[in-house]
Amino acid sequence: MKYFLLIVTLFLIIGLSQNSFAQEVPDYFNPYAPIFTDKEVYSWTDKVYITVVAPSWNANKNGIDSIGTQDGHFIKISTSGHSLKPYKLSETEPNSGVFVGEIILTGFLHDTDGDGDTDTNPRTAGNGPTNGFLETKRDGGLTISFEFADGVVLTHSATISWNIGEIIFTESNYLVSETARIRVTDPDMNLNPEVIDQVIVELSSDSDIAGIFIDAIETEQDSGLFEAVVSFSQNSASSGNRLFAKTGDSIYAKYNDNTLPSPYSISDNLDIQTISKLELETTQFSAPPIIEGKLFEEYGVRVETIAENLEVPWSIVFSPDGRIFVTERVGNLRVIENGQLLEQPVKILDVGFVEGGLLGIELDPNFEENHYIYLYYTYSDFVFTYNKVVRFKELNNELSDEKILIDKIPGGPIHDGGRLKFGPDGKLYVTTGEAGNPGLAQDLNSLGGKILRLNSDGTIPDDNPFPNSPVFSYGHRNPQGLDWDPLTEKLVISEHGPSGERGFAHDEVNVIEAGKNYGWPEIVGDETGSNYVSPLLHTGTDTWAPSGAVFYDSNNIPEWENKFFIATLRGNHLRMLDLDLEQDKVVSNEALFLGDFGRLRDASLGPDGNLYLLTSNRDGRGTPFPNDDRILRVVPVESSTKQEIFSELLPPLKQFKLGISVEDITCKEGLELIKKYDNTPACVKPSSVTKLIERGWALN
Repeated sequence: MKYFLLIVTLFLIIGLSQNSFAQEVPDYFNPYAPIFTDKEVYSWTDKVYITVVAPSWNANKNGIDSIGTQDGHFIKISTSGHSLKPYKLSETEPNSGVFVGEIILTGFLHDTDGDGDTDTNPRTAGNGPTNGFLETKRDGGLTISFEFADGVVLTHSATISWNIGEIIFTESNYLVSETARIRVTDPDMNLNPEVIDQVIVELSSDSDIAGIFIDAIETEQDSGLFEAVVSFSQNSASSGNRLFAKTGDSIYAKYNDNTLPSPYSISDNLDIQTISKLELETTQFSAPPIIEGKLFEEYGVRVETIAENLEVPWSIVFSPDGRIFVTERVGNLRVIENGQLLEQPVKILDVGFVEGGLLGIELDPNFEENHYIYLYYTYSDFVFTYNKVVRFKELNNELSDEKILIDKIPGGPIHDGGRLKFGPDGKLYVTTGEAGNPGLAQDLNSLGGKILRLNSDGTIPDDNPFPNSPVFSYGHRNPQGLDWDPLTEKLVISEHGPSGERGFAHDEVNVIEAGKNYGWPEIVGDETGSNYVSPLLHTGTDTWAPSGAVFYDSNNIPEWENKFFIATLRGNHLRMLDLDLEQDKVVSNEALFLGDFGRLRDASLGPDGNLYLLTSNRDGRGTPFPNDDRILRVVPVESSTKQEIFSELLPPLKQFKLGISVEDITCKEGLELIKKYDNTPACVKPSSVTKLIERGWALN
């Protein structure tokens, strides 16, 4: 009768525990302690519930006992590469003799106490059940062992099952001008279910077998779904999130599923791969010049006019179907289609003017699919002046479905910022001015004097530097140009300095970092402060009035590749900077086309790899040339034309190559020897000398 009561009592105790832990716990009929788990097969990030029935370890009949941490009687939970020992299990209730605990299978070293070891019980409070983390990669199973008594080790094993992940391009074909999206579905690669994980994706093309590595970011915590975007360049080497690829190339994406267990060993990195294709543009880009333009022999380029008689153009973008969109500050959105400037604007907006109006324009990275077009413009509510960013859907040169993405950006007759660009991260960046109120630039509750960063639907990215704020950087006066360095992917902006306040000029070029303060109005020029970022470059007492800016991510003109170009207004030139952003220094600084085209508002790179410029001579501050304002295109001269241009130069000076000593050159009669800032020599006509000296050249 005594033994019968013992068996019944144990059965009742075990029954109480099995709903919370083990699926099935049989009666205790043997002299040792059985070990149970709630399942025999587990998948990634599962919890493993453990039950050990050990009445003989119930030392304190009136309290909660524990097992697994006593010397010589450890509980160990292990995989082939990692283990937790000692591991504590706690009694379910006083005098039950049933001990329970749980672990989480994870792919990372969970070390909250900083000792370099995987924590066994970081969540245990008092004598409650242990909730530990077991680092598990490439393991096919786990084993639980308990040193029940001297010479007696009890074990229990369970299987860990894994899934082979999937990687895809979201489209089977892309245009070179499009952004490609890569998607990885692999819950096993959710190595830390408590944070946003990432997967390294290797991308390559037929033209660049070595390719690039980019991060695919988990869409949300514990989702196991990862996404990345990549753009393509036909003109320069792969870097960052840009892959060198040409029309007709196959493009490849793969990642290493490093969680697969046996039969895959650590050396058997299973690469899961997908493939897509770069197609021809659906409509060939076409913008024939209406005026052939003039030659600039010192640069080996011709500047053509492709459109004229515009009303103060401000920003230019190129669509994948070959059209060109241009904003006019008076409120018109103009289109060049099949090489012709359409007479009827796509959209006429009621806008404020002076320095405001219809300013920035940008196309969605997936424009061919969604036809989204973004505009930045100034307006008045009859009391105050503001700027806002809106998104339209464009179809057949008509706009519909207006959506306001962000509103109440401070506006005024001056300092309205206004540039829009999508970054390599797929986010929309917006430059805003302080609208003539310098204090707004330091106010994080104001949208004025900032670089803003938005998702394409206007929501705030989770990884913005300030919680629930679109502000990416602050302390700006009136930034109007921005682009990303193709080599480092650092964001660089151009910014107007003061024209009277705090001294004259001090226009700036800044390298932007998330959350940083760029000083206006507290510092200008060479002034410093512990809380402020100094500019990469400022103009001193000179003034450029810098506006649109772009990196020359093209090899159409090899000497210009990766240079930073800024359209200047008061400066009346195109500024060319050679930046070494690994060292944060300016290698060279040169003014091009000084006075040749007047005020320049925007500089942009076309899908043909050529540089496009907008003049701004009808804005009330310039002197218009005939048929202003214009869209200009800077093209390298053809080889036959180059021969004609450089026929004046003695061989081997046709390409202005470095390494030729000035002392080795003798110009033929009628030409003068002149040298560039880098000592590149040239023999030119006397009539060209004055203009070349203005551009930084010097007589020998």
